[in-house]
Amino acid sequence: VYPSCNIFVPFELHFSLFEWGLIVLSKCVFFSATSYRITVHTGDVKDAGTQSNVSVELFGKKGKSPKLKLDKSETYNTKFCRDQLDIFTVYNIPHLGDLHKIQVWHDRTGPKHEWFVKGFYVEDKSTRKVYFFNCNAWIGRDADKQDIKCEGFTLPEGNHGEFSSLTLFSN
Repeated sequence: VYPSCNIFVPFELHFSLFEWGLIVLSKCVFFSATSYRITVHTGDVKDAGTQSNVSVELFGKKGKSPKLKLDKSETYNTKFCRDQLDIFTVYNIPHLGDLHKIQVWHDRTGPKHEWFVKGFYVEDKSTRKVYFFNCNAWIGRDADKQDIKCEGFTLPEGNHGEFSSLTLFSN
């Protein structure tokens, strides 16, 4: 008799599960899941915003996330506008450990496909750790610059209370 489980694991994720040290029993896969709160800061430069569909991948000590499409901003109806902070929460993502990098790209759709990314805050909802990724780069401006990878670091505990100190995004 196998335990019943209600966890859906996308096929492309199945083979990565072994990298994360997960237990696979019959057709059930058990993993330590978390949610990530991703705050995106579009830069404050001329024509910085985009109307393209944006996706990210998070990289941590235990592996990388699946591709995460940033669909619906929790803060604005129109996302990725100049000097705007858009918040997205993604759920049931395998826990990646301490994060060290984020990769971001878009599909170049819409009339404004160039985008200046200032940076990201990513909060691991299970550990309450907050990571900062400073990008300061254009995506889609040059034909060979379709994505960017931004290195990051953990914010010291107690210094990020709801990200009220956004001075980390300053030049």
